Amino acid sequence: MGSIGMLRLVESIRDAMDAADKQIDAYVQTVLKNADVSSEPLASRLREMRRDAREVSSKRTRVMAALKNLPDTKQYSQAVSLTALLAYRDTKIQGIENGEVLDRIIYSPEPESVVLRMEMNRQSPIHRIPVELSSMIFEEVIARYWDISGDPSKPNSFGSHNTRGALSAPVRISHVCSYWRHIMLANGSFWSRVCQSWPRGAVSTFLARSRGSPLHIVACCGYSDDGRFANDPQSFIADHLPVLKGFEFHNYQETPRACYEFFATFNRIWDIQAPSLIHVKLSSGCYKPDFPDIGLALFENFPHLRSLDLTGFKLPDLEALPMLSSLTSLALSKVEGQARGLSSSEVHTLLNRTPNLEHLVMENLTFRANESSEERFGLRVDLPRCKKVYIQLSEPVAPNSLLSVVTFPNVESLFIEHSYDPDAIIFSRYDNLPSYIQEMLLQCESLGIRGGDNTAIAKYTCQEGTSAWTKKTFTFQAGQSYLIGDQSLQHRQDMVPIIASVMNHLPVGDITHLVITDFSGFGHPVDAWKATFCALDTVIHFEAYRMLKKITSNLSKALGDPMSLPKLTRFDLDLNSYNVKDLHRALSLRTKKVPLQSLYIFDTDEDKTLSNERMLQIDSDCAVKCYTNCWDLKEF
Repeated sequence: MGSIGMLRLVESIRDAMDAADKQIDAYVQTVLKNADVSSEPLASRLREMRRDAREVSSKRTRVMAALKNLPDTKQYSQAVSLTALLAYRDTKIQGIENGEVLDRIIYSPEPESVVLRMEMNRQSPIHRIPVELSSMIFEEVIARYWDISGDPSKPNSFGSHNTRGALSAPVRISHVCSYWRHIMLANGSFWSRVCQSWPRGAVSTFLARSRGSPLHIVACCGYSDDGRFANDPQSFIADHLPVLKGFEFHNYQETPRACYEFFATFNRIWDIQAPSLIHVKLSSGCYKPDFPDIGLALFENFPHLRSLDLTGFKLPDLEALPMLSSLTSLALSKVEGQARGLSSSEVHTLLNRTPNLEHLVMENLTFRANESSEERFGLRVDLPRCKKVYIQLSEPVAPNSLLSVVTFPNVESLFIEHSYDPDAIIFSRYDNLPSYIQEMLLQCESLGIRGGDNTAIAKYTCQEGTSAWTKKTFTFQAGQSYLIGDQSLQHRQDMVPIIASVMNHLPVGDITHLVITDFSGFGHPVDAWKATFCALDTVIHFEAYRMLKKITSNLSKALGDPMSLPKLTRFDLDLNSYNVKDLHRALSLRTKKVPLQSLYIFDTDEDKTLSNERMLQIDSDCAVKCYTNCWDLKEF
């Protein structure tokens, strides 16, 4: 079927579905003319009926087109004679007109139905998609399980634990139809991602179908997916290292001695030439203080590495480290230098060798600020290309100790977390952040504060440029410790403590958008909320979700005072967190003095996640415009 014929088929399908809609409309206007078709369960049944009618009409049009085109198909020559095919066509067209079930025609075992299915498959819109575009789509689907972008900030990093999904994805795509199978088998890169723990037959098949494409391998020393013990990962990696583009290795040895002995042998693979290797991720599986040495050869013999992810290793003498100019992504978790933890001088030396970093992760690190570092270096390491930074210190060391060693002047996503410290006031360890970070925070127009029993988070957001999708985010996480007795809050003791702590220990500029979620504990007095809202007098958009009603009751009453958030024009909330009467009373009182322009009321699911159902406008005397996706709420 040519492109013109395909377009005509698409138009015919569209016309058939429109006709089906009109038939359902006629049914509603006649048979159901005295029923309220907008109420449940009738509304749902009609939606299902309309959907089924459109599907049947579309399928009927496709089958009729395929039947009429059977004489021109080239698929039947060896299976069915032309005479038999013409007779089959005429009989089935008449049968469809008389109400014969379509699926019985399509899935009949008779040879003519096999030819019919071939012709319907050839008519499929799939065949209108260019091979290049189909290949890009397949690559994206497979990348959901194998993200080899080298961005450690993504949750689906290369070699994620969903190895069974990674195994099945290309196989399933190749079984959809012959057209897709041809595309899949013709491109070796779709089969170039291999996990050693897969069944041997699957590993061999993937390697054969990769057809010389650069490989990405995940290997382990421990139990595989099917319970087998994978005890020779070194040979598996070494055999393919010359053509490897990336590999990930996990060690599951249970004893420190076995771990040490294993890596003493494993590190020999760094002497093998691997000109294509650009991604490496290694996890020793060991615990402090028994981290094995990763060796210097990894850094010396692979100068073209773009991403490196190390977990549970002792680094070599960093003074001997070569320049790693190609490295754009570095992730270090539970690593140590020559002594316990990493000293500031070692961090300086390491990052000084990686001038082109774009992503940096430093997680579960014990950081030591040595006195000689400033005397020795004088200046910080400047990483102007680093856009994404994640820092998590395993001991209660103030983050500014680490930030005194390195600067990220153009950072777009910064996440800093310090470990729980029972002796520290919440957010107090973020005092005295570097001036360039403080300036960035003061430019942010959005601030989100999340409470909770275990952690508290303050997240700043500012729009970058003219695009609404380009934003800078700065997130500070702290262990949820005590606020009572915070001497620095005495002049703000009339405010809600967690918000006061953020305002006291972190820079807060002219915030126009405030989001608070998950506040717990006892409800704060109305006056505390009023004092807090008066201090945030630049906010025009306020959101408050997932909180107990004993907290939101006083929050609502405070909002009834026009001096609370005096510039407020929009308020977003989830209905399940509020006492409806208290909320309505407060907002009605406020609107009489200062009209609220818009009110958004969200429904939530069982996990307290905001519903993404379409918002509908309803009548309200609390705001100029009120929108909700709570279907039971008709007015507010």
